[in-house]
Amino acid sequence: MRVNLERLRWVAQELEGDYLLVDIAGFTARLFLDGREVWFSRTVVGRPYRRTPVFRATLRDLVLNPTWSVPPTILREDVVPKAARDPAFLERSHMRIVDARGKAIDAASIDWSRYPGTRFPYQIVQAPSEDNALGRIKFLLPNPYAVYLHDTPSQSLFERAERPFSSGCVRVQDALKLAELVLDDASRWNPDSIAAVIAGGTLQNVTLKRKVPVLLAYWTAWVDSKGIMNFRRDIYGQDAKWGAALDAAPDASTVGFGI
Repeated sequence: MRVNLERLRWVAQELEGDYLLVDIAGFTARLFLDGREVWFSRTVVGRPYRRTPVFRATLRDLVLNPTWSVPPTILREDVVPKAARDPAFLERSHMRIVDARGKAIDAASIDWSRYPGTRFPYQIVQAPSEDNALGRIKFLLPNPYAVYLHDTPSQSLFERAERPFSSGCVRVQDALKLAELVLDDASRWNPDSIAAVIAGGTLQNVTLKRKVPVLLAYWTAWVDSKGIMNFRRDIYGQDAKWGAALDAAPDASTVGFGI
């Protein structure tokens, strides 16, 4: 409780007006507009060895029917090994290979055995589709970690109590409603019009009129709206480090971590 009060102290004064709050250890996200909670969703966050970082950013744009450029770590550890074992994997997953200039490369021309655990010299891009890893909506919040929020086709994971299954980005369960709220333009963007664009399958970038501050935080203890104390498992093993720093700091106001 002491550690989490310290975490809250560093950001509580800034949590007002419009903001999107992602609680990493709590596996949740909440959107507040004009100081009122208008949206809540379960989330999936990074695995302990691919942690979702704590940071502040601003939600400025979203993408409907996004493509997915496979990140280097996932490329090396997941996609390339699957492609090496199963020649049809890329086509089945709506993935294509491109070089540095964006030129398509024939998968059959690649000797996959040359790249076990080593750098793959091409980019693999997944086209918009129902099984795209980003789902149908991607929320862009520029940051040094290349982390963003997105929809997902793997909805069954949201039924689990603990959800550290991603590679660092945050998957949200109710992405369509979040998109409607942050677009904040009922005449142009409503559930039907958003669904129509998604059904068309064409990538579309949309700049938001209302820029929304985003805070990705890490809390393992909190009091809910009913006044009940809640605790979450410290999935990233952060509490002991914070506690030791608080014990060692001559002035607790100098501690501050991750924000």
